[in-house]
Amino acid sequence: LPDVGLIESAFDIDPQLDHVVRFNLPESTRNVLTRVWPAGDLPGLPPGVSPRELAGDIRSAQLTFRTPPQPRVRLVVEAVDASACDRISEALSNLKTFFPEQSDLVRVSRRGTRVSIEMDAAAINNLRSLSTVARDAARQAKRVESLKRLAVAFYSYEDREKHLPPRCFVDPDGKPLHSWVVAICPDFEQLALYRQIKLDQPWDSEQNSRLRNVIPSGLGHDSRLPISHTTIRAPVFPGSLWQGDGPPRKLQDITDGTANTIMLIDAPVDAAVHWADPSPWTINEDDPVADIFGDRPSVRVLLADGSVRLLQRAETDNQKLKAMLTIAAGD
Repeated sequence: LPDVGLIESAFDIDPQLDHVVRFNLPESTRNVLTRVWPAGDLPGLPPGVSPRELAGDIRSAQLTFRTPPQPRVRLVVEAVDASACDRISEALSNLKTFFPEQSDLVRVSRRGTRVSIEMDAAAINNLRSLSTVARDAARQAKRVESLKRLAVAFYSYEDREKHLPPRCFVDPDGKPLHSWVVAICPDFEQLALYRQIKLDQPWDSEQNSRLRNVIPSGLGHDSRLPISHTTIRAPVFPGSLWQGDGPPRKLQDITDGTANTIMLIDAPVDAAVHWADPSPWTINEDDPVADIFGDRPSVRVLLADGSVRLLQRAETDNQKLKAMLTIAAGD
């Protein structure tokens, strides 16, 4: 921010710490942040901590730290007034909830309108682990939301076309052109992208070159994947929704019950493909567990009733997966 400068008031500096960073938040900056920062809880922050409220409460701060192998951090915050200091003190004290068995690793103190918090190596390493867990949880929540949006898109498509989307588009000679994802783009808030696709040309043709580096929102955003690739796949299995290239299925074809039938799977990374690629993800008929779980202990699946379920490998055998993949096997 252009009006963030060095603080003028002096803080005590711990001679055991190597580096010092100082900054202040002028009133104009605080006014901007209180308008744009979120008011509610965020993943990775202690419960009850509001970024918007903190932005309005902090006048200036000083961060002093020592780098590894023996890291140590001390943060001193100066509040705008006594009430703000109370809120900052409570927010920093809530960090102790992250260390239920090691609360002494985080030391919070207060003097006037200044609050300080200190953490040593063990607390810092613990906080890093918790931050990683929080990021993973946020990423998983986003994937669940994407799968639910896809379910809504399937229902919209089926309501309009009177059948579910085909596994892929084919040309007059039966050659696959585009994946099922392309079919539901208009129902997945991707109408503008859909209108740019040459449906009579293969997905990777020169005429469709613009598809190479884009991906519909919700299907990608995984740093482990090549650009425009997704792990959300339609499982091709004997008796499944996606078997064969014949007429598309209808929801009424699922006589085993939509709440028991898998529609899509968040596949292992090695099964990822470009979202428009019509190549089938064929599941091994004898050992579907190996293909669907890969080396993962759990996997998320979208069921035909629109719900998302987390399957645990320890609780899922091949027979159970076969029953969930088929739509009308009476199982």
